[in-house]
Amino acid sequence: MADTHTNLELDETTIASASRQCLESFETCLAQASVVHPREFSRVEDQAARFSSWTSGIGVFAPGRASMDHRLRCSPDVQSVAICLLYSLNHRIRKCSNIIDGHVKNPESDVSDLTKPLERSCNDIASEIRHLHKLSNIIRRSGKENQALKMKNFQATDEDKNI
Repeated sequence: MADTHTNLELDETTIASASRQCLESFETCLAQASVVHPREFSRVEDQAARFSSWTSGIGVFAPGRASMDHRLRCSPDVQSVAICLLYSLNHRIRKCSNIIDGHVKNPESDVSDLTKPLERSCNDIASEIRHLHKLSNIIRRSGKENQALKMKNFQATDEDKNI
């Protein structure tokens, strides 16, 4: 039953909306990290920049036919994988926020106590973003192969349908 609910939720979600949620989570995490220490802020900012680079490179928020959602409209399995990766990324960003928030709520704790858990959390975020980049590369390669196949089978004809 829970699996059906998850599938319905995925059907209604777009890659753009899942990516927007990740960006919002990054904004929250960056705001929290800026209070702690510049080094922690920089770690989170690096991952946010990598994610933003991915969204612009693959056209997540591009208008119309250039958008990732439009290009994958006939590939629901690939869309589902991308959305699941984005959900996982969002979960990891929120987990990072919770780690930072726990430190902020305990002002007596030393910044060095935050270093290891935050480093692990940022590595997890980096891993999810790496998976998104790999998925993008697969999508691009598939598109190029599809174009090459269409070109191979293309036959030019004149007005009288002569080859």
